[in-house]
Amino acid sequence: MKNNSPPRCIIFDLSEVFIAGLPGVEKRISTALSIPEVGLLECFGGEPVMQVLRGEISEDSYLDGILERTGWDLGLESLKRMLRDNFHVRIDGSLDILREVRKTYRVALLSDHVREWVRYISSIHLFLDIFDDRFYSFELGKTKSDPTVFPVVLRSLGYQPQECLFIDDRIRNVRSAESIGLPSIHFRNAGQLRDDLRRRRVLP
Repeated sequence: MKNNSPPRCIIFDLSEVFIAGLPGVEKRISTALSIPEVGLLECFGGEPVMQVLRGEISEDSYLDGILERTGWDLGLESLKRMLRDNFHVRIDGSLDILREVRKTYRVALLSDHVREWVRYISSIHLFLDIFDDRFYSFELGKTKSDPTVFPVVLRSLGYQPQECLFIDDRIRNVRSAESIGLPSIHFRNAGQLRDDLRRRRVLP
């Protein structure tokens, strides 16, 4: 953003900015199976999670693969319920910021997420209707680690990169956005985000 001018559109991430994503489910699995939490979250990563985020495989296929690899004594439906219970958790303070920003700016959502999870999340988190536009990786066929996803979203919004501001909790995604000239903020908590938005003259 040249001359520190405010953006015309602010693009937010969803998981770990407004609600919990996968982090936290390891605690539920640990409690259910009476096993240590260490290493459990990593079982959800790798190429399979990229495939389900890009919409190439279903949630059931993805989770069946995890259960087969780990040998966890959990049924598929139990694991699905743990994930959905985790999605109820909200990140403190972020929604208040979104509501303030929405009064002045166009707001969009760009989320790496699973089709079936978004269907459930949309049913329990009605604040998603605040966003003017919503983009999901399973629809785009790309995640935010791929810089080419950002021009696709920007074309749909009708803005140049420098006219927008991107907010994400993953530094890899922030670097990906910045590589195509999209100004970005690395989200760590709502207090830090509010301070950064004030410095950029987005909030008073």
